[in-house]
Amino acid sequence: MALDTVRVECSHIKGMVAKVGMSMGATVIPAFAVVVPKTLKKRRISLTRDEVKIVFAAVEEYLKPEGKDGRYTRTWSIGAAQAKKTAPKNINQDLESSRRHLLYYFIHVMFDGGVRPHELADSGDGVNSAIRWRDVEFRPVKIADGKFLYAALVQVRDLTKTSFRTVPMSGKYLSLLQSWSKHKDPDSFCFAEQAGLRDGLPVSMDRIRDMHDDVVKRSGLGREITPYFWRHTYASLRIQETKNLNPVLLAKTLGHSLGQLLSTYETVLMEQDSVIRDLYTDKTPSEVAKQGIFFPDGFEPFS
Repeated sequence: MALDTVRVECSHIKGMVAKVGMSMGATVIPAFAVVVPKTLKKRRISLTRDEVKIVFAAVEEYLKPEGKDGRYTRTWSIGAAQAKKTAPKNINQDLESSRRHLLYYFIHVMFDGGVRPHELADSGDGVNSAIRWRDVEFRPVKIADGKFLYAALVQVRDLTKTSFRTVPMSGKYLSLLQSWSKHKDPDSFCFAEQAGLRDGLPVSMDRIRDMHDDVVKRSGLGREITPYFWRHTYASLRIQETKNLNPVLLAKTLGHSLGQLLSTYETVLMEQDSVIRDLYTDKTPSEVAKQGIFFPDGFEPFS
């Protein structure tokens, strides 16, 4: 329920209480205040590792045709959500296969790099910022003695900016996408349609959203998520799992200022054990224990 609606209803309730009190002969109506928060508690905009695994398994299964005759089938029609039309019985199999594979790579690349959805696909607003193969550099990076990571450095541009930023990520899924796609030359879009009228053009975000919704429903995740959740999940997991995190580098990777990063992921940042340790490093164990933050081994708090 919208907060404005809650405020209006609370005002009406106060008026009703006053009216009833006066009708019953009350000469003084006690004043009372109904406090409504200015903003709703922020909903969780990222996925846990377990939730990621659930959706990954579902999108992997999504690549396989459902029909016994080896054909793809679905009950909904692309781009017809408001009309609630059902899908045609004979959907274009090449186009369906193409888009399902593009969604598979789309989810994995967003999870690996935290890019914005429109930096991979066509946002439909006439300004195309989708990445091309010339924007991708594959490079082996030594991460330990005898261990190398096959990385990709991707140059991406936001719709509202003219400059590019470099996003480092695993090169696994971009490399697999390039091997699968028939559009491989430097000027080709990485997430190009492989069939139909838009063959060679970047897949539409409308199509990505339709099929992403379908995968999430099939996964049984139990909550609604949008493609943008993969960007938030990337950032949240980097904050939660990276030792000695450099927030400036993470902000630059996401295309944020440091202030934007701290504002958007404030809750995730403040929940980290490292933050609690930093806040209490200047206190003795006994001082910290008195504040209910630290308990000696074997001590059960609030018992």
